[in-house]
Amino acid sequence: MGTRSITKIHDNYWGNDSTPPIVVAMYRQFDGYPEGHGLELAHWLRTKQIVNGIPVGADTTNMANGAGCLAAQMVAHFKMALYHQVGGVYIYPTDADREEYNYDITVNPRGQGITLRVTNYYADEKFNGTPAEFVAKYGEGEEGS
Repeated sequence: MGTRSITKIHDNYWGNDSTPPIVVAMYRQFDGYPEGHGLELAHWLRTKQIVNGIPVGADTTNMANGAGCLAAQMVAHFKMALYHQVGGVYIYPTDADREEYNYDITVNPRGQGITLRVTNYYADEKFNGTPAEFVAKYGEGEEGS
C-alpha cells in the first residue's frame, strides 16, 4: 500500500485573492511523504522562475509562464519522470479531499516566487515556506529531479 498525496497549484499571481483559485490537483499513489514526493517536488520547484510573458531570446529552461504553465509542467514532469504512461499520477478534481499528505503550491504576487505548504490528513501543518527551505529541512543530501 502506498503513501498517497495530492498536490494543488493555487494562482495568486496578481495578489488579490484571499483564497487563490486552484489550477490543478495532481494525485500521486505512492511515495507521497515529505522525504519522497515532497523532496522531489521541492527540488523541481526551487529552480522555477514565474514570469508573465515569455521574454524574447531568454533561456526558458526553468521558466513557467504563470500558474497554468507551472501546473502543466508539473504534471508532465511527474507523469513522465516516474511512470512514463499508465498509473501512479492522476489529475483529480480541484475540490478533492485530503490524502495522507497534501501539498499546496502557491504562485505568489509578482516577484515573490512560489510557496509550498504541506499538511497531513488531519490538516496538521508540517511545512510552510519556499521550496529551497523545504529541501534544506528534509534533506539536501537527496538527489533532486
